[in-house]
Amino acid sequence: MGGPRFIRSLTPLIAPKFTKSEIQFNKWLAGFIDGDGYFFVSPHETLSGNRRAYLSIPQALWNNEILLFLKEKLGGSIYPKHGNTNIYMLRDRKDLIKLVHQVNGYIRATARTVQFKALCELLNIKYISPITLMACDPYLAGLFDADGSLYITSGSQGLKTRVRVEVSAKYEDDLLVFKDAYKGAINYSRTASCYRWVVTATPDVLFVSKCFFGKLKSNKQIRNNLICLFFKLKEKKAYKDNSPLKENWDNLVNAWYSNGADIYRKDCKGTPYTKRAREEREFENSLTSANDDQT
Repeated sequence: MGGPRFIRSLTPLIAPKFTKSEIQFNKWLAGFIDGDGYFFVSPHETLSGNRRAYLSIPQALWNNEILLFLKEKLGGSIYPKHGNTNIYMLRDRKDLIKLVHQVNGYIRATARTVQFKALCELLNIKYISPITLMACDPYLAGLFDADGSLYITSGSQGLKTRVRVEVSAKYEDDLLVFKDAYKGAINYSRTASCYRWVVTATPDVLFVSKCFFGKLKSNKQIRNNLICLFFKLKEKKAYKDNSPLKENWDNLVNAWYSNGADIYRKDCKGTPYTKRAREEREFENSLTSANDDQT
């Protein structure tokens, strides 16, 4: 997948004017690319003096909707990669020029910046350094869509009454934007060989959720939209078996896990998001029914 050949512009390319809503999307896009994207620029010229470049973004099948969203907004194509993964590719020179203008000034991840500078040089577009982020910047939502996670975890009594917000990255510096905006802590995971920013304090989790509300575009928005209700029901001890709100709590938990990433979750009570997950659930249910009939 080398992409088309590129001839460097003789004059610097000037960015178009973007509307306020376009800028909000561009910031989210930069965050998502910083997390899951990859800018390829061939290190060597061809015999004709040209080079190749493209953007690629892989995603699990259950999150394919976000690739379809990118294709609608940016052009490009989606290809099956391997296993449970599809990959989005943007290779057309005209589309790449537009993309670079869109995210220029917002790309900041360690590895992505190196790649992006090479692409700017190839296209003859002046690279713009990113500025300090505000807590509600869409960039952070985009990066969370790519590398973030939301969990329900167990509290002191073994009950799942806490929310954990987490973002993983290869480089610790790439997570400082979250710590600066939302507090929390950054730790190194030896088992995963990466750094993780984590926040669990209720006020901080609620602040993160408020900042992300309406900005997330992946299936993670389902869980984020439930966080405020989660803490309201927790305060009323709705998780207790004798609570009159126990059914509300169970419905919330079901909705929490009905988020698309359910194909490997055997105990998920929510509605499976993918066709494969639904088929597997139906097959498991049929086996359970058959075993019940034999007993």
